[in-house]
Amino acid sequence: MKLAIISAFVALGINVATASTNVILTTSVALTGFKQVDDSTAAAVKITNKDIFADLNSSSNFSLGRSSQLVLVSQDGNSPVFLVRDKSGGTINDTDISGVLTMSESDEVVSKNVRYAIVTFNFDDGAGNSFSVSGFATLKHGNINGRATGMLSDRVLSAAIQVSGTGTVGGDFAVFRGTINASGAKTEVQD
Repeated sequence: MKLAIISAFVALGINVATASTNVILTTSVALTGFKQVDDSTAAAVKITNKDIFADLNSSSNFSLGRSSQLVLVSQDGNSPVFLVRDKSGGTINDTDISGVLTMSESDEVVSKNVRYAIVTFNFDDGAGNSFSVSGFATLKHGNINGRATGMLSDRVLSAAIQVSGTGTVGGDFAVFRGTINASGAKTEVQD
């Protein structure tokens, strides 16, 4: 019956929209390291979410607010992408930054509710600030129950990744180490 109704809508040229289910994880970047200042001098550097937002605001067509949150969004169980989420009043505004901040993952070693992998993160603001860091990830899996989505099974609930790698700060070569964590899994329906 449901298929017949959808087929009738399609035959009449009526658009049948389907909603997607998103899993949202609040993400935290905390990198420290050193950049090369001259042939014999290094300077301490750090990169956090706020530094990434400031880099994007000054070098790109972004206008990210002080209350911005970095989130990973997995739509319908697909690989996650990075967004910056701003809440103003009751309105949520998402800015897609997947063109400048990406994530890739190796094959996983699977246990009951935990998976292990090597994860790589790449950031480049196009103005001399970048990093490519990777490391060991512990990905906790389980069920998420959302009011609008119902029960979603076998989804990432949190991720803890110890990373290291290289990049640039202000155009100067740099080395980094630190953590990238994601937690607070929530579900939402997007039209």
